[in-house]
Amino acid sequence: MTQLTRSLNGHLIWRMLGLGTQLLITIFLSRILGAAESGNFFYFISWLSFFVLIGSGGLDSAITYFMASGILPKRKLLFFSGCWLVLIIFLYFSAATFFTEQLRFLKSFPENGLRYGLIFILGQLILNFQTAFYYGEHQYLLPAQLIFFTNLGFTGLLSISAFSPALHLSHLFLLQSYILLIALQGLSLLCIYIFQNRKQISAPYTLSGNAKSFFSYGFLAFWANLLFFAATRIDYWMLNHFSIPDADIGNYIQVSRLVQLFQILPSMLAAYFFPKTASDGDKIIPYITILIRWIVILNLILLMPIVIGGSYLFPLIFGQSFDQMYLLFILYIPGIFALSVLAIISTYLAGVNAVRINLFTAFIALIIVCVANYLLIPFYGVKAAAMVSSFAYLCCAGAALFFFIRKTGINFRRLIKSTETDREISKELMNIKLFFKSNP
Repeated sequence: MTQLTRSLNGHLIWRMLGLGTQLLITIFLSRILGAAESGNFFYFISWLSFFVLIGSGGLDSAITYFMASGILPKRKLLFFSGCWLVLIIFLYFSAATFFTEQLRFLKSFPENGLRYGLIFILGQLILNFQTAFYYGEHQYLLPAQLIFFTNLGFTGLLSISAFSPALHLSHLFLLQSYILLIALQGLSLLCIYIFQNRKQISAPYTLSGNAKSFFSYGFLAFWANLLFFAATRIDYWMLNHFSIPDADIGNYIQVSRLVQLFQILPSMLAAYFFPKTASDGDKIIPYITILIRWIVILNLILLMPIVIGGSYLFPLIFGQSFDQMYLLFILYIPGIFALSVLAIISTYLAGVNAVRINLFTAFIALIIVCVANYLLIPFYGVKAAAMVSSFAYLCCAGAALFFFIRKTGINFRRLIKSTETDREISKELMNIKLFFKSNP
């Protein structure tokens, strides 16, 4: 238990440090480039991130699951993932070459958007896959440390460019460096992993045996992620479709981004406990129930000041034009709780090879968002979008909770009421200390 607590603390600390450097990079780039140029660049990156999601095929989740459960050896998983990367990059390059004019977002990058787009996608896919390998072996620190230190180096480069006129770097060089940074992170993690496991990696396996189960799990995870991504983003498109005023949409998107911030900690916990669940199975259930209670309590603590003072804070921080944010945020609060709980439960379900349940719950949320928004947005605008999203997330989390209780055999009372064992685990988990060494 002590070992789990120490590794969890290290995971959270280094992930938060990495998140901090990523935030600094975003701030520096925005200040150096200005609103218009930085907007074009991040628009370019958002499209590339979407293609990374498509190109992953859910195999990052499959790698972690099959590594942690011990079903497939790492050399076979490396071969599968390598073949998949070659195939995806070939398909993307071919499609982009033939449809360059249709892919207008490529022009948002100042020079050769196709080349740097493919570099970003390949680098991010390698980074995601290799992180999945480390997580599958319960090694959480090295990927986060690599990202932190490389980001820190790039932050230093940006700070020099921003505050030292004598060493001012061109905008194009900085944008190219950002893309190459992602590729460097991915390739570095791949080389380190191969070097560390060089004695265990012999001649590659052919695509036979467990390939079907591996790709089947990955594709189910992919569709679950894609449906959930659509459920949390399609309201933007629908608001534009019904010609809602730009100021209203701006208020709504800003609230939506704030809601996403509340999911950072649940996402970190989910990334940690997913391989633990795959390897330990039902032994991890007490930790899942404790985390659900903790997440609810933490959200209550964090949301209370916003509920009390948000009507003054939002216009003060974001400007007077964001006068609708407070009401929209209030409407979103049930959804914040639902998404936080859902992140933990979905992790358990994926870890016990019940990805179909995650796929089903994401499908429920998407149907509710599409139908209800289509009916209500023309009459109630962004308020309808906030209410509908919150209700859809509640339904999604409720369905996941139903399947979780049914699968584990615990009752709802056991979920909300702690036992003596839970209190002992909670005391151990609360013993948080800084931990910067490798996992024992």
